[in-house]
Amino acid sequence: VLDEVTDYVADHFAFRQEMITASAQLDAAVFQVSNQGDVVLGKEDWLFYQETMADYLRTEPLSGQQLFGAARTLALLGEYAQSRGAELYVTVAPNKASLYPEYLPNVGEPLEGESNVDRLLPYLEGEGVSYLDLFAPFQQEDEVLYYRTDSHWNVRGAALAHDALVAGLGKTDQEPFFSGTYHQGEPHLGDLYEMLYPTGTETEEDAAYDRPFAFSYVRPIRSAEDQFIQTENPDRSGSLLMFRDSFGNLLHTFLADAYGQAAFSRAMPYTMSLLDQTGADTVLIEIVERNLDWWATQAPIFP
Repeated sequence: VLDEVTDYVADHFAFRQEMITASAQLDAAVFQVSNQGDVVLGKEDWLFYQETMADYLRTEPLSGQQLFGAARTLALLGEYAQSRGAELYVTVAPNKASLYPEYLPNVGEPLEGESNVDRLLPYLEGEGVSYLDLFAPFQQEDEVLYYRTDSHWNVRGAALAHDALVAGLGKTDQEPFFSGTYHQGEPHLGDLYEMLYPTGTETEEDAAYDRPFAFSYVRPIRSAEDQFIQTENPDRSGSLLMFRDSFGNLLHTFLADAYGQAAFSRAMPYTMSLLDQTGADTVLIEIVERNLDWWATQAPIFP
């Protein structure tokens, strides 16, 4: 009981969060370091997720068995999708550090060799898995398309990802979003910023497109973090089942606008009974680069 009381008092004494924020701001200003183990303080006040450093430095390469396992698992998912009359595609959302290393602190030079994503591609090709590349479209843009204080892409980045994905999915009737007109949207409070400065209030500007979304939610959602989201758009055709992570928070609204019916699941492991439940004709699996090993360790659930 005394141990529990001690822990409770440590977590709830007055102004604890304010003092943590003040300490982090002092360390950042004076010593140019982050006092939060999961957050890396970069140049020009950029913040990076610590877990992505291994990918950038290539210090934890996946084994050949893991790469084969990931590709084979996805191939089995593709076979199941085809047995239900659907096509399966996979894509990887780049780590922020992979796209904007110039803002990293002095963490060292990457080891020689290919990234885990590049090493996985021949295995996917060998297993007949359709891969949609998001690295090239982002690397071709001079504009920064990720939040400075967050680990994710911003609205403009989500629009670019949408354009690249719908092109790969064969939705040739879709008007691109990225090149469309936009205005200033709601300010964004970064997830890494909140981790480092719990009571901080600094936000970033974000975009909002002038072109309105035409889809609607089948059921009201609490937030984009919901485990399962369903949408419908009477102006579009086709149906999509997407297994996604937090990068789908912004992306799902764009893709929902491209399909007559769409379902977005954050379930991990992937539950393929959702394909029978939704009757989708297209299955898209998106995962962030830092979690690529999940494809080799999180076995999907088949009916």
